[in-house]
Amino acid sequence: MAGTRSTLDIEPARSQAAHLHVRAWTGGPGRVQDCFTLNGRAFPVAEGNAHEPVYGWFPVEPTLLRRGPNLIRLLSDTEHHGIEILLPGPALMVRFEALD
Repeated sequence: MAGTRSTLDIEPARSQAAHLHVRAWTGGPGRVQDCFTLNGRAFPVAEGNAHEPVYGWFPVEPTLLRRGPNLIRLLSDTEHHGIEILLPGPALMVRFEALD
């Protein structure tokens, strides 16, 4: 299991839009369900086992986000080459309303 955090310094309720961007290698998750999650919600990153790089762009509901750390996890139980997240890694892009 691997995990990383993306920290939001502003209240997510003030966001206008949020998206998760991920570039991954589709090596297959093994028997793991919900292999890629953001704050416990699964996203279909690196679906399949075609052994190729893929790019995913996913809308994120602001209610899923938290002020402070937001946990991104990748799980795989493959014995060999499984799913990999390619650099620069997942990006959580959040657009906020103008601050006063």
